[in-house]
Amino acid sequence: MLSLSKFRCLIAILICVIASATAEAQKGGKQKGMKQGQGNNRTGKGSRETLLSENLPPSFRGLNNEDVQALTTVAKDARAWMQQSTIPGNAMVLSTAEFTSKAEVQTDEGSQSLDTERLGLAILARLELAQRKQLATLLDPSLADNAATGTFDSSVKKQFADIRELASLQKTRSAEAVLKKDAAEQGRRLGEALIRESRLFAVVEKSLTAEQRDAILLICRTGLVSSDAEPELRAADEELENSSPEIRSEMKQLAWRCGLWMSGGQLPEPTLSEDEMKELRKKNEVLDPSLTSLLVLLTEPQHQELLQILKARVRSEKQSQNLSQSLVQSLQQLHGSRTLDERSIEQQAIQLVQTNVLSEYSMVSSFEAVRRSLTEAQQEYLGGGDAENASGDKKPGNKKGGNNKPKPDEVD
Repeated sequence: MLSLSKFRCLIAILICVIASATAEAQKGGKQKGMKQGQGNNRTGKGSRETLLSENLPPSFRGLNNEDVQALTTVAKDARAWMQQSTIPGNAMVLSTAEFTSKAEVQTDEGSQSLDTERLGLAILARLELAQRKQLATLLDPSLADNAATGTFDSSVKKQFADIRELASLQKTRSAEAVLKKDAAEQGRRLGEALIRESRLFAVVEKSLTAEQRDAILLICRTGLVSSDAEPELRAADEELENSSPEIRSEMKQLAWRCGLWMSGGQLPEPTLSEDEMKELRKKNEVLDPSLTSLLVLLTEPQHQELLQILKARVRSEKQSQNLSQSLVQSLQQLHGSRTLDERSIEQQAIQLVQTNVLSEYSMVSSFEAVRRSLTEAQQEYLGGGDAENASGDKKPGNKKGGNNKPKPDEVD
């Protein structure tokens, strides 16, 4: 299950959302788009990339390899939901705790983590006392936002879990209306927080010397802290020793977000060695057994449901990426001493949160529709009943002593 979030790391999350797109564009990579059979030319003249989808059931033939990798993630999430009441790991990307002490940098190899608390401490060590005090004025609103987001997360998790208890999935429409309203309030809070932080970060940036600014930008762009800086880091950490662990952590995160804002949102790009690149290419040319084992189990109508889930995910990710880019660009206007369009930023933030949360809710609803369409033989193969009995969960359709599972129905 998802852990309690730190709402104030949203700037880092927004940048992480677009970092992979920036890296892909620099490499000349193709864009996602679910266009079957297109964009598969290898570098060599006249050669073509081998389509992994040619070894999949007919419904998925022609998907490019990038979409097959996305389908693999969908299949893993679907299996987890069908076996237990597991919320997909990427649900509610805008309010999860993984970004509290880490930022995920997307590469062809997957995601690589940055220890942003250590990087934030390195930035704090570069600031003067007055500048650190300026950052500290954000602590109270930041911690209040953290608490509010924890409540929001809990509410959304419950609504996800409640899908399993619905007699008819037609009722997800009313639940989505409530979720949309809650997400709008969360988005409004996000917009206010981003505006508040950006204004303060701009003030701090203007007070920096050229030497301070260069050092902070180097930390953010490389993701590295020199071993020679250890004494300075210890001194900066000692200044926080009388504060609570929560405040110490949040202060470091504020410093990291300030540096990230100053750098224009440019996260460091991990590099891969030649051997790692060869291994990566080899890995991407092989189908994940977890995908093929699930697709063999499912029927053609269930394949179609998964394909629709995949298409919806690609669309929502593209929409989220565009919103993130627009929002980050809006926040960067303060670099030129221009005013912020607060109304536009708030609306973008609301739309961004709603897009992410509602798309995840819709996806989980579709997973549940597939689960309810499983035959007894398919359920036995998946081992869902055993997994649930072992965990003590009692869910519709899996109780002992009778066949009381809900009938398959349509997802709204």
